[in-house]
Amino acid sequence: MRDPQRLYAQYGDIRDYHRLYCPELRIGQLFDNYRQWLADKYQIDMFYIEDHLFVKYLDEYITSLKTVN
Repeated sequence: MRDPQRLYAQYGDIRDYHRLYCPELRIGQLFDNYRQWLADKYQIDMFYIEDHLFVKYLDEYITSLKTVN
């Protein structure tokens, strides 16, 4: 079984990205936009990626948003 303690840091990272870089989005909008970005850029279904990769790719996605704005 995976260590449930890992969730605190990962949810914290997600919260920080959301709060700092796209607070105007609702949570569902952020996740759906991210899901579509993953599918378009990497042909990845986020259902199957490991937690550490979820946050790694989220960082890349947020960085791509910052360069557009």
